[in-house]
Amino acid sequence: MDRSLVSLYHSTCLLVLLTTGCAQGDASRDRGGSDDLVRNLVAAQATSEFGVWAKSHELVVRPEDVHLEPGPPVGPAVRIVRAIPPRDHWHPYMVAVKDTFVYALGGFSAPELPLVAALLRESPGNDRVTTLARTLAIIADDEGAVRSFMPGQRNDSGEARVAAAWERVKPLNWPADTVLHRSAGGQAVRLTLISQQTRSYDLGWKATVFDFQFDAEANLISWSRRAGDKFAASSR
Repeated sequence: MDRSLVSLYHSTCLLVLLTTGCAQGDASRDRGGSDDLVRNLVAAQATSEFGVWAKSHELVVRPEDVHLEPGPPVGPAVRIVRAIPPRDHWHPYMVAVKDTFVYALGGFSAPELPLVAALLRESPGNDRVTTLARTLAIIADDEGAVRSFMPGQRNDSGEARVAAAWERVKPLNWPADTVLHRSAGGQAVRLTLISQQTRSYDLGWKATVFDFQFDAEANLISWSRRAGDKFAASSR
């Protein structure tokens, strides 16, 4: 092979490697930057909560002490992160990450569900709206959706036992699930999520009912939730 061609080949390969490496490095730095934003957001929230619940006001959470792990997958557009502050038996926090923006979800006092719903929204349709509502309930779970299920979608005998225990203790005025209800201006979805408090002392379970109101274009225009009391359920 001609030496000039060999030199050109080697130069091209080197350029490809350098470009690929730079792209991977940029992606790594982007992930690191967004993770820092998540830690800062969670540290501030946890510090304010500790100030409300603790006798001492000197419990300050440092961002570098917040542990991050992957949260429930919701699709390629948004990454969900589960963040755990450095205190035993304290609930996790859920954060949505989109590019260089972070959004508070489950565990925060003011979850930014409408903003995240807009990122996850697809074209309107009954099935799509119902699927979106189920996703929003999971990522709004105050217990981090470590172990959670919906009574109508339980997957194993363990979840069936928990669902049966919930039926025994469920308040008489607990709203029944309405999977999809059409209204004049859009659609409403109501559903219950049962989640285990995996970081609590007694590993209790808690049910939360969500009501989501969507307009005709499947935009989330309002939502509410009601949490039940913690209850016990045998895992055997």
